Amino acid sequence: MKQFFNLFRKELSENAKNLTYIFIATTLIVPAIMAYSYFIRVKEEVFYEVNFISIYPFMILIIGILSSYLAFRFVEKKNKIIAEISLPASIFQKWLVKFVVYTIFHLIFYSLLFFLMYKIGIFMIEKNNISIEPYSVFDKDSLDGFIVASIVTYFMTQSFFYSSILTFKRFAFLKSLVTVSLGIFLFIIFNLYLTGILGREDIFFVTDRITIDSYGSYEVYYKASYAFYILKSNLFVVGLPLLFYMVSYFKFKEKEVR
Repeated sequence: MKQFFNLFRKELSENAKNLTYIFIATTLIVPAIMAYSYFIRVKEEVFYEVNFISIYPFMILIIGILSSYLAFRFVEKKNKIIAEISLPASIFQKWLVKFVVYTIFHLIFYSLLFFLMYKIGIFMIEKNNISIEPYSVFDKDSLDGFIVASIVTYFMTQSFFYSSILTFKRFAFLKSLVTVSLGIFLFIIFNLYLTGILGREDIFFVTDRITIDSYGSYEVYYKASYAFYILKSNLFVVGLPLLFYMVSYFKFKEKEVR
């Protein structure tokens, strides 16, 4: 445990400057976007809450991508790889420290920071006697679902970057960005292609049935149980991030072995 905390402190101290830059950028850019959203709506004397809350998934997604590069940028320089290998700790401890610092810590810290800025923004709007429209999509239940979906997207995207950055030797971040973007694009195209063949609905994410359009009439071609739908969704949103985090661990292990 002592070794783990020593690695934790070392990771924070070595990347303190870069972590500070991300913090400063976030505390400047996010309020600026909020202020812009406010001023373009101020003449209407009604402010829609969605204009603020919708910033959250984009913020943590960008932070997740940047932090994944900070975690493993040493792979681009041989002397950095040697320094990483020479650290007196197990491979799993080294990987776990990076996961805690750049995944868990970043998610918690910047989520709290965002919602603090969000509350301050709402408070300032209310002080100016402008009514706030809570927007029906964001009632308590759907807001919780929105936040959970944003966090799942964060883990999924960052896990892709973890594994891809450790795969490439040069221009790791740029190649990872292209690879992940292309992968997401191809997945969406593939899903839409299957939807067009098997039915009008989104067969992977939403529906528990597949229909075929036969001259204006719709016939059920396949109908899955609700349990299958839940299993399918959980395997996707939980299984894929776990898979790519595991891949990143073994890729990290390869660097150590070499």
